[in-house]
Amino acid sequence: MKRDTHQVLSTKETKNKQTRINAKHIFHLSVINILNQLLSDEAALTYKTLNAHWNVTGPNFLGLHTFFDVQRKQLNIISAEILQRIQSLGNPSFGSFEEHLRNARLNELHKKNPSIKDLIEDHEIIIRFVRQDAKKCSVEYKDKITSIILRNILSAHEKMVVMLRAYEQPEMIRTRSRLTQITQ
Repeated sequence: MKRDTHQVLSTKETKNKQTRINAKHIFHLSVINILNQLLSDEAALTYKTLNAHWNVTGPNFLGLHTFFDVQRKQLNIISAEILQRIQSLGNPSFGSFEEHLRNARLNELHKKNPSIKDLIEDHEIIIRFVRQDAKKCSVEYKDKITSIILRNILSAHEKMVVMLRAYEQPEMIRTRSRLTQITQ
């Protein structure tokens, strides 16, 4: 029995459409994996920041205690944005902290009290990964919305690093055309 030309074209079109759908599904899962991994990184950094908040001591206790609390709240907002994007893509996020620890790219906290330098390093690690992931989402997976969300998260982490560095640096005052370090 001879096949109708229309049937052959329909079969080819169906296979091509199915291939496009499968590729889209794979890209979709890849984006969700990126977001879940970032959510895990954010959970680890949030816990480290909370640990710094709980264990701050010294003459600048109140300032640092408040500062770490503000940073923790900013990290919670970032995590909520990531979670909302995962859910909008129709998938659940990781459900337990254990899953987050297994999937985080940040090293687990080994110190009781992370230093500002430790927090800066973790933010910089996240910045590097988010920069790569935003590019993948945009170029490779053609997901502009996730790419924009990731770029906003990147910007938030960069701002948080600036603030952390301000606390890490010795106090400076501006005089005319040069900076003079205050010595104590």
